[in-house]
Amino acid sequence: MRPRAEARPFAVRLDWVVHEGEVEGIVVLRGGARVGRLEPGDSTFTDRSALPATRYSYEVLSVRGGEFLRSEPIRVKTPPAPLSLARLDGVYAIDARSTSHFGFTGVADEFASGWRFRPVCRRGPCTDTFKDAQGNPLSGKLERTRVRYEGTGSSKFGTCGNVSSTGTFTLRLEVIRAKTVRDAWRASKLVGTFVERVPAQLGCVGAGVDFDITAKLIA
Repeated sequence: MRPRAEARPFAVRLDWVVHEGEVEGIVVLRGGARVGRLEPGDSTFTDRSALPATRYSYEVLSVRGGEFLRSEPIRVKTPPAPLSLARLDGVYAIDARSTSHFGFTGVADEFASGWRFRPVCRRGPCTDTFKDAQGNPLSGKLERTRVRYEGTGSSKFGTCGNVSSTGTFTLRLEVIRAKTVRDAWRASKLVGTFVERVPAQLGCVGAGVDFDITAKLIA
């Protein structure tokens, strides 16, 4: 008995022909581990724990008199899921390059950092919180619209004399790649912009800087 398989990004459906004779039960294995136990007459099973862009091997065991009749294994690869279903979760390497600035002195043309993103939901993509993983005073919340994330917050990267200046930032990101990592379909690369503005204060002029951002999943 060789089962047939239909693979979707988050599910694999198996169907097979039931052996003639009395069958006590059916067990479905994935990679040697049980993923389903069915009634004797069942001839289909859907594995809803499958993940996108992942290879799996399935076997169907018929239980008779305490013994197992093992099917031929069938190997499948699920297709990728849409980028809009990718979860923004984990630590990302940040590459930032300045595209324009005013008011600031000594603005770096580029900088590298690490940001940690945490979704507020347990599964799937949703609103995210983020913070700088290297201890810099940068954090905020990002609202999601399909593949795009956007949020604003306060920043303290500017100075006026010896006093830190409080400004605002706007971060916009778009998912352009995704992959299965551990137990989730996750955003693996994003691009976007980071815009900071500091108002005139304490006799200092207003300032601003714009960066192009690339974020790559590292953990």
